[in-house]
Amino acid sequence: MRSVIAPESARGGSPVASKLTDVLSVQKREIWSGLLIVGAASAVMAVFLSVYTLRHLAVPIGWDNADYVWRTRLAEVVGIRGIPSGVPAGTFVKQGRPAFLIVAATVSSLSGMSLLLLAMVLPAVTAASMGLASAALLGSASDLDWLDRAAVVLAVGLSINAVLMAEYGYVDNLMMVPVFLVGALAAMLAAEDRRALVGAIVLLGAAGLTHGALFTVAVAVLGLVALSYVPSSWRSWRSGQNLLDTPSMRLGEALAGGIAVAYAALVATASTAPAPRLSSAGVPSRSWATSPTG
Repeated sequence: MRSVIAPESARGGSPVASKLTDVLSVQKREIWSGLLIVGAASAVMAVFLSVYTLRHLAVPIGWDNADYVWRTRLAEVVGIRGIPSGVPAGTFVKQGRPAFLIVAATVSSLSGMSLLLLAMVLPAVTAASMGLASAALLGSASDLDWLDRAAVVLAVGLSINAVLMAEYGYVDNLMMVPVFLVGALAAMLAAEDRRALVGAIVLLGAAGLTHGALFTVAVAVLGLVALSYVPSSWRSWRSGQNLLDTPSMRLGEALAGGIAVAYAALVATASTAPAPRLSSAGVPSRSWATSPTG
């Protein structure tokens, strides 16, 4: 019986066309997966921002937000390091935790947004960032598909911790968590690849600059992770690996570097020496912090 060889077009096309189809299929799947994650993060922000539209609120919720706005306006005039000398003697004003001041003043200057509006939007953005950072960290440590990662974004971003921090206006806490989670992810990557070490140090230092007390707890957790790697690091060192390249030492280097960066930044921002000013606006009073015009 004579065999008949089907033409190439009937066999499904050329190998090049088949590979191109596979690549396009993968890209299409990644696009839809990315849209799913973006949708989950957008849903988190929508829930937090809906409070203002449903309640018709013109000022940010949370008693700490008034202080954030007031200190940011003061920093725009006298500089962050000049805050203690920019208020009447005997007036209590926070010197540490300059992250909100830096972010809010910079975004407001570049975009023209009101500081009051930023104080409303920033908690929603940071809550969504918490979810995204958690999904990235868990996804790197386990085999999560995109649907699972989207669920993590929603579960963490809308968790009771995030809701309460936004309700009370604890924006520093909200800002610190996603920065630390991404820094922890970089530190875990640095345990395998030294090229990630610098990024881990910078991110962990930024987390410490954002909220020192919460950073202490986070460092303790990451330190326990480093200790859990001691047995395997010991075996690797005994088998000839450079001690500084073992997982425990890499994590320790990331932690030590992050703590050093955070300490240096806090000392610099808490100094009473003259500092560059963020703007030339007039010195604000505390009563301005509740003005709906920002």
